Amino acid sequence: MRSIFTVLVLSLGLVLTGCSTGSWRDASRDSANLSPLPGDYSDAIVQVYAADAWGWRGIFAVHTWISVKPSNADQYTVLEVIGWRARWGVPVLRIEKDLPDRYWFGAKPELVYEKRGEGADQLIEDILRVSRDYPW
Repeated sequence: MRSIFTVLVLSLGLVLTGCSTGSWRDASRDSANLSPLPGDYSDAIVQVYAADAWGWRGIFAVHTWISVKPSNADQYTVLEVIGWRARWGVPVLRIEKDLPDRYWFGAKPELVYEKRGEGADQLIEDILRVSRDYPW
């Protein structure tokens, strides 16, 4: 059994370094290979992902995003809120063609929701419509 001192030292180390190691510039942004390739899957698909936030925030928080691919589309569209974009005067809601299941600066994403096939195209239309009016 660990002593209370060991537990405190380990906890302090987590707070100081967070859940990430190294520089965010070098952290993986590769696909986690959790989504089907668009060419291999013609039906519509909606996926919601979460991954540990970068650095010490990852102890308490996750970053979430939505990936959508309408029927027969050749790419996914990713929707995510990134607050620091406001400092640059650009919308905090990022909507871009991108990898659907990209690592979040080294943190492997977890699939938290998925809708495929029937009804997914309508859900995608609804998501994209309401995202145009995102107020923050």
